[in-house]
Amino acid sequence: MLRGRPALANVYLCLIFLPVLTLQVLRCSHDSLSQVNGLSDKVKDLEGLECRLYTPTKEDYQICPSSTLSCFAAETDVLIKEWGTVISLPKLKVASSLRTLASRFNQTAELDCRQCELHKEEEADTFLGSLRSVLEMMNVNCSSFS
Repeated sequence: MLRGRPALANVYLCLIFLPVLTLQVLRCSHDSLSQVNGLSDKVKDLEGLECRLYTPTKEDYQICPSSTLSCFAAETDVLIKEWGTVISLPKLKVASSLRTLASRFNQTAELDCRQCELHKEEEADTFLGSLRSVLEMMNVNCSSFS
C-alpha cells in the first residue's frame, strides 16, 4: 500500500485523468455509426423519393459539436419519418443517440453557431455520408479508450 506523497500523487493523477477518459468514452457512438450505415444501404431502394436535408459538415462539428449533432438528430428524424412512409424501417435510436451525444458538449460556448436551417440542403445519401464521417471522426478518438 502506498503512503505519503506517492499515494497522494496517484490519487491526484486519477482525479485529473479519469474524468477526461470518461468524457472521451461518453462521446463515442459506435451504435449510431452502424445504424447510419444501415440507413445508407437503403438509399439505393429509395432513389425515386426526393428527400433533401440540412447537412452540417465535419468542419461544422469541429467548431460547434453540440449544435451540429443536434441538427443531425433533427434531420435524421425527418429522414426516418419520410422513408417510413415508403418502406418498413426497424426501430432506430440514432436520433436519440445523437441528442444524447450533443448534450455532452459545452453548449454555452456555441452561441454563435449556425442554426440547422442555415446549413446547405443535400440529398439523403450526401447527408448520411456527412453524418457517417462525423461519427467516424468521433469514434477515432474513442478507439483507444473503449
